[in-house]
Parts: sequence; C-alpha cells; structure tokens
Amino acid sequence: MKIIRNSNLEQLPCVVTIGNFDGVHLGHQTLLAEVKKRAHVLKLESAVITFEPNPKDYFSQNKPQTRISSLREKIELFNEIKIDRVHIIKFNQEFSKVTANEFISILIKKLKVKEIVVGEELL
Repeated sequence: MKIIRNSNLEQLPCVVTIGNFDGVHLGHQTLLAEVKKRAHVLKLESAVITFEPNPKDYFSQNKPQTRISSLREKIELFNEIKIDRVHIIKFNQEFSKVTANEFISILIKKLKVKEIVVGEELL
C-alpha cells in the first residue's frame, strides 16, 4: 500500500472513497470493499482520501474530539483490507478555503479519480 501526503505526485487512475474513517467500523468496511470491487472491475487502483487532522478537530480546536483510531491505526486497517493507496490531506487553514470546484479539480487532475464510492450517513 502506498501512503501519499503530496497530492502533486503523478498518480495512476483510481476508484476512491473520502472520509475520516475513525474506527473503520462495519459500515466503513463495506464501503472499502465496494471501492476494491469497483477498482477490480475497472482495472484501477483502490484508494482512500482521509484528512489529518480531522476537520472536526481543526474547527473545534478549543474542544478536542475523542478519536477511536489514530492515523497510524487507520493506515494499518487500510493495509489489512488491501487498499492500494491512501492519500492523507493535511487539513489546515489553507485547505479549509479550497472550494468545491477546486477540490473536484484536485480529485480529477492530480489524483486521477475515475469513480467515487460514497455511503449513506444517518443523522
């Protein structure tokens, strides 16, 4: 598994999911299995995009959030699931100002995302 912290590096096309993946629970595992399945069907790499620190932590610096998994633990779980690559995006003031269109451009042009797998969040 490749761990990528620099989104400017040349990438192979991929199927991706995006999230914080704290705990990598059964719902996350189902989502990751679908990423792997779609990547296999399309003959692309499977990928995860996650953020460090968690955006909730960034925006509530006065109220630290409880984490289930450290970044290292998440990476180990992604490796066990056999995800091809993990993009770790540094969530800071600069990244917090990236517009939706700019983020889509990063996904398509820099990370070579061909398909995004999303789940359903229950509120």
